[in-house]
Amino acid sequence: MRRATRIILGVLLFGLLGFSPASAEWYAAGYAGVAIPADEDIDISASVLGLTAADTLKDVDLNTSAVFGGKVGHYFEGLPQVGVELEVYHFSPDSDPQTVQTNLFPAGVTIGAADIDVTTIGINALYRLQLSQSDEYPRGRFQPYGGVGLGVFIANLETTVVTAIDDDTDTALGFQALAGLKYFFIPNLSLLAEYKFIQTGDFEFELSDTVAGVPVTATAETDLTAHLVYGGIAWHF
Repeated sequence: MRRATRIILGVLLFGLLGFSPASAEWYAAGYAGVAIPADEDIDISASVLGLTAADTLKDVDLNTSAVFGGKVGHYFEGLPQVGVELEVYHFSPDSDPQTVQTNLFPAGVTIGAADIDVTTIGINALYRLQLSQSDEYPRGRFQPYGGVGLGVFIANLETTVVTAIDDDTDTALGFQALAGLKYFFIPNLSLLAEYKFIQTGDFEFELSDTVAGVPVTATAETDLTAHLVYGGIAWHF
């Protein structure tokens, strides 16, 4: 959790230094909410003494978790409805011990718990609607918006291989789409509510253990689909 917080703060600081407030409206925001992952199929393989076996764990249930993050962005002076933002967020779609079906064992097998941490660095293109206008709120107090973007998803998986715990980290590219609403309660400060859908490419985790002096290696491969719902506060310049 501390490492994820440092990554978020570092990337956002870099983004703040990189945006120029002289030419356009820009903002910084923080948010928190819930991440709801979909069930996932996980392809696994294990190798012992040169012998390899493979199977697929079907519909592994991943836990709903908290999500928190932040973003910096701006809307262009010549196209005030169009914007771009850089964001970083973190969530933990862990899995509990459970019984799942596999290709080799359709009656089901019991698998152990896994701790999963995901940190995302994303960039989004935005379009906002103008519902009203006034001298104090030139873009309106209510601002609906939507967007699409790409993200770099950094995932860490920690689980028991055979008797010992091991972990690995992998990175995948992914797509995200979002829709939200901002309400300005003063001209430079707004509340935001946002929904985001994410779909990643495949992660591949390499794990190992030693049983009676014999090395065991395992690979787990899966993608990630999730729905994120959160609220926050934004400061506009």
